[in-house]
Amino acid sequence: MDGITSMKHQVILLSCGIVLLIAMGCGTNQQTSRRPSESPTAPRSEDAAPGGEVAAGLPAPSPKRGPRPGLETRARGRISPKKLSGFLRELVARPHPASSEGSRKQARFLAAQLESWGYQVERQRLEVLLPFPRRIRVEMLAPFAYSCGLRERPVDEDADTFSKDVLPPYNAYSPEADITAPLVYAYYGRREDYESLKQQGVPLHGALALVRYGRSFRGSKVKIAEEFGLAGVLLYSDPADDGFARGDVYPKGPYRPETGVQRGSILYLFEYPGDPGTPGRPSLPGAEQLPYGQMKSLPTIPCTCLSAEDAKPLLENLKGPVAPRAWRGALPFTYHLGGRGEVKVRLVIRNDEALRPIENIIATWVGLEHPDEEILLGNHRDAWVFGANDAGSGTAVLLEVARVFADTVRQGRAPARTVRFCFWDAEEFGMIGSTEYGESRAEELKSKAIVYLNLDAAVSGPHLRVAGSPSLRPLIKDILASCQNEKRAPLLSEVTDKSGGMTWGRLGSGSDFTVFLDHLGVPSLDLASSGAHGVYHSLYDTYAFMKRFGDPGFQRHTVMASVTLTTLLRLAYSGGTPLAFGETGHFIVEDVRALEAEHPNLDLGEIRELGKDIASIGERIDVLRSQLDSKGALSSARWEILRKLSVRAHQALLLDQGLPGRTWYRHVLFAPSRDKGYGAAPLPALSDALAKGDRRAVEAGAALTTERLRAHRAALREMLATLEAWIGAAPRATGS
Repeated sequence: MDGITSMKHQVILLSCGIVLLIAMGCGTNQQTSRRPSESPTAPRSEDAAPGGEVAAGLPAPSPKRGPRPGLETRARGRISPKKLSGFLRELVARPHPASSEGSRKQARFLAAQLESWGYQVERQRLEVLLPFPRRIRVEMLAPFAYSCGLRERPVDEDADTFSKDVLPPYNAYSPEADITAPLVYAYYGRREDYESLKQQGVPLHGALALVRYGRSFRGSKVKIAEEFGLAGVLLYSDPADDGFARGDVYPKGPYRPETGVQRGSILYLFEYPGDPGTPGRPSLPGAEQLPYGQMKSLPTIPCTCLSAEDAKPLLENLKGPVAPRAWRGALPFTYHLGGRGEVKVRLVIRNDEALRPIENIIATWVGLEHPDEEILLGNHRDAWVFGANDAGSGTAVLLEVARVFADTVRQGRAPARTVRFCFWDAEEFGMIGSTEYGESRAEELKSKAIVYLNLDAAVSGPHLRVAGSPSLRPLIKDILASCQNEKRAPLLSEVTDKSGGMTWGRLGSGSDFTVFLDHLGVPSLDLASSGAHGVYHSLYDTYAFMKRFGDPGFQRHTVMASVTLTTLLRLAYSGGTPLAFGETGHFIVEDVRALEAEHPNLDLGEIRELGKDIASIGERIDVLRSQLDSKGALSSARWEILRKLSVRAHQALLLDQGLPGRTWYRHVLFAPSRDKGYGAAPLPALSDALAKGDRRAVEAGAALTTERLRAHRAALREMLATLEAWIGAAPRATGS
């Protein structure tokens, strides 16, 4: 996952006990036997040709239509914690950053498993710009000489940490540099932190900022430092955030050891994700790349990452003003801001930058009734090191869901819609694999994709997180309830807000849903879990960590697989659209309130009224559609009409020319915040303009937003008129 989970969106918090209760309620069967076709030694697929060659899967087995009673319960009962554990052990057996030998071995394993279960498997190969470190040095030259170790210390209790194939800690896409500069301490490196330093008289221009990880995307920290005239950035993990101040460190506890380092990309994802050299175009082999200087997503000042152990001498020797109380971390000395030039640091970065091959694995089962309608489920398969939490847990869950789904189909229940399981490469560098796939199938996906369901750090703690397009909210609310109907556990009482409604996170960026929602307008859902630990993007995110601290019995993996599988079954076997159109209008009104609260002089009355209209029309659509469906009056032909109208309504929310200043982002409701990087910006065309403080830009942003919302309302009115015309007609036979 390309980001700290708490920064990606608002969360739904469930206690660990509730999570385990869901698992029991989902009918888990722990007594399993391994069939030959499920073994990691299943026959390997042949390597694909550039661009993705499809290997034929087994024949679709049955013409039976639709779900039968008990389908979901029986399918959930086939989810196996033992298999989830086995899949994870194989998936994270070795370091597997994108384009590495470990990644290639993992790709062969995934393709072989999926083919053995009957899927058509495509291995889509791409060539993208991936930088790796040749040499990094961080040296304190004054007040005395000190050289940072830049190495994570292995632990005897975890054999994986002694691997010779571990990438050194670095921040991908930092430019090369050899600079010497005075050091300042800039807290979390946010805009308000630099403003505070300026107010206290700390010189910033030409300085090197020592910045804590957390509170915002690391790439946003670098961009803001660049805007304030800093010469470079050193990111470090303070023990106050995820180290010894929180509890015992690994291997005794789950928190970050003092030599632990958070790797990560600093690509400017808020400009555009994916390969920096081909924005809006797929990076198929031989694709033309932009000149380096025109790649807007690349940082222009250097940055690298440090452990708390390496940061300690730098921070301890700073003078100048004492840091505000809130800025002080857990290292055993008084934190100062610097600014007197007493600490001088030399930063040297040399990169190995090249176009390198990456590989997405796409497993497809073609639908029986609506083969041109697609449900896509995805997770990234790459990691900075082992990545048991991020994102091996999601890959294991997705693989187990694929196994159980194939077993369900083989038992005689062919899906109505086409299902694609997508294992993305190079997400950690900037959602590259998923973005290039989306760009390679842009027109198809805009017309065929019904929903994209994303996993990432599926098991990273006991707290379930759900975020997505508002039109999916009622579906997921019902699924979370049905996942435990067997035990009648009061799950939803634990995830409601003060008004009794369901808490729902907002999607900005930071994972592989970005291209589908923000660029293509496909309704999207992100399922994950979160918790307190300190192994994120480090050497210590291993299978041993997962077994000991993350999910000892693999019950949390089972929960995530159960929710994911149930969602898939509802989407794949339903004859009609699962979307609730009224929810989008309420979402718009909430965004208007948020912006007006932040900017008291702002009046968005017209947009608010459009939101209310959209909510009213959408709710009427939902009611009439339900009435017609209950009467058997929605034939396959009528569902197809509704699907096309639904696509038109969602596509109406896209800006043809994109958001002003960052044209790759096209959705009028969904885009990441420039300053936070992951979190959603409410009504982004307006949010961007308000951040600039430009009145004309605000007026232009409001006009763009209003135009698209009117188009969306018009599409919904057409759908409503169609339903009203049908409501008095006699029921039609299926297929008429």
